[in-house]
Amino acid sequence: LLCSFLLYEAYSKVWSDQQLLPVSYERFYPLGEILLNDFTELESNAVSIKDIYSNLAELAAIDQGLDYLTEEQLDYLQRFWKNFSVDRLSKQKERFLQLWKHLPAIFELFRTDLEQRGLITTGMIYRSLVTETYDRKDFPTRWKHLVFVGFNALNKSELQVLKKWEEQGIALFYFDTDTHYIEDELQEAGRFLRRNLSLFTNQLPTGNHIRRTDRSIQLIAAEGNAAQVRMLPALLEHIPGIKEEPEQTAILLADENQLLPVLHALPDWTDKVNITMGYGLVQSPLYSLIQTIIRIQESLWQNKGRSVYYQPLLQLVQHPYLYQLPEATEIAATVLQKALVSIPALSWDKLEEPRLKKCLTLIQHPIEIISLIRDILEDHLASVVEGEATNLQSQLIHAAHAQLNRLEDLLTERKEELSLSFISELILQVMRSQSVPLEGEPLRGLQIMGLLESRALDFKHIILLNVNEGILPKKAVAPTLIPDSIRRAYGLSVLENQDAIFAYVFYRLLQRSQSVSCL
Repeated sequence: LLCSFLLYEAYSKVWSDQQLLPVSYERFYPLGEILLNDFTELESNAVSIKDIYSNLAELAAIDQGLDYLTEEQLDYLQRFWKNFSVDRLSKQKERFLQLWKHLPAIFELFRTDLEQRGLITTGMIYRSLVTETYDRKDFPTRWKHLVFVGFNALNKSELQVLKKWEEQGIALFYFDTDTHYIEDELQEAGRFLRRNLSLFTNQLPTGNHIRRTDRSIQLIAAEGNAAQVRMLPALLEHIPGIKEEPEQTAILLADENQLLPVLHALPDWTDKVNITMGYGLVQSPLYSLIQTIIRIQESLWQNKGRSVYYQPLLQLVQHPYLYQLPEATEIAATVLQKALVSIPALSWDKLEEPRLKKCLTLIQHPIEIISLIRDILEDHLASVVEGEATNLQSQLIHAAHAQLNRLEDLLTERKEELSLSFISELILQVMRSQSVPLEGEPLRGLQIMGLLESRALDFKHIILLNVNEGILPKKAVAPTLIPDSIRRAYGLSVLENQDAIFAYVFYRLLQRSQSVSCL
């Protein structure tokens, strides 16, 4: 969020210098998130920001100024700029080109501001490695060797830096490969490895494991996620030697939302389980409580504190954390019996339970929604009888508390007052990204993990859940203002890259397994 504020300040200054009227921070925020993604990717790939955003409306400028690009890359650029080479541009295109033209200045000002504050982004770290502008000049020569094991997709900066270290004789590479996808040029699982093998010396022989015929691979159709989970006990029972060597079996979740149902479905004999993925706050009742508090305050704000809409009120008093309270039960019964739509403030004036009372008291300024949520979470933790609050529940509340503190500190620095709806969406966005680690036995017990956590690990027996289109591979692509043709011209990530990453993770799991079940 701090980066978002600093980028907005850079944008506002450049816009003002150009005698243009900048939009408010709230309107800029969605655009800012996209620009931050683009900035990080450009920095991570050490792409010249000035070049990529140059106003190349004249196609001749491509040949004059970008002679380092290949013919194919130039062709991609020409296709893009042809779209803008008409005499009369639409208003939307004009706005896009105006922003595009000023982005180098905005990003330069943004980078300078970060450096003056002693801050750095992941992308800036990559660029400093490529340009050797980092402070620790003994890095990486203070080690005799740097060993890279099991890597697959490398960005342009990584390729440059690792190649340089190999030429210096300090880097060794162990790529885990198989002839099935290395020899086949059309096999997406080998998309990055084929390039890596052409650039680096691989210390591991390429195996021929996938084409073995001595293993069991079964594809099981199930009617929905719940049916898949219910099949787990039977599948586990049929794995030979699982009770003696449970750590040789892995349950892999393509959809991490299945974690809790999977844990509940495990048979009794699985007393030791190792979970290598975090438990997302968004999956917990805590997230729904925060969401409900926000909805109630938005309803109160809309009605100036005089009444609240019945739906969020019912969600509050029927929430798993609150429904057992006598006052909550009474409110729920009254609303349902009388079929109330809008509940007046007089109905809760005499409430004594602190969580309910605070939640139904209208805040005076939008920023106060943060301290309100924080206070209610503190009250809830204090009200839970000792021993009833699970360690996980406490961890989630402490994680949410810390993020609310950080968010409040950042927002109070802003001069302009932000709306309740905007601050509320920021809170929910922050909470959706939070997770807490789940304790387990790293080297003992049944292994449960997400797909990406399985990299460089081998198991004898594998159960893959939710092997469905749209889930494997995931189709979540980061929003960007850089068109596909420009991305290809400069070697940036495109949709096929994501498919290739998940394909490699999937096929690598098959290499040394004895049995595989895909649901």
